[in-house]
Amino acid sequence: MAEVDEQTTNKLAEMLISVLHGQQSDSRELAVVQLVLMGKKAVPPLMAYLEKEEALEQDIEALGKPPRPLAATQKDHELYRKATEAFESKWGNSPSHYKSENVAMSREVAIEGALKALTLLGQNNFYDLFPHLAQK
Repeated sequence: MAEVDEQTTNKLAEMLISVLHGQQSDSRELAVVQLVLMGKKAVPPLMAYLEKEEALEQDIEALGKPPRPLAATQKDHELYRKATEAFESKWGNSPSHYKSENVAMSREVAIEGALKALTLLGQNNFYDLFPHLAQK
């Protein structure tokens, strides 16, 4: 078999990472196995995916909860609105989208699968690299 170039390897790994978001546990487990079979070539795409998820989690946390309607000032509401707009501009969706049960569960199982694949590949330093994800 011909050597697969790095761009193709990254694309294949990204496809498998997208499968980690699926509802079927069999498919997710198979994606983990295939990522592990890719060996060390799967590590950079897995790390890039987890770095993105870590940044998203940090941004969600930094945004905080919306101000309470009667307990906050107009300025508080305006600041939160602007912060939410900046978040949406960066991530493409509202914070509430990422907090919705379906999306949150999908992200959680995908992150768990990516961390499992990294562990099986001998990469155990993710607790230091991704503290927000490790807490979950």
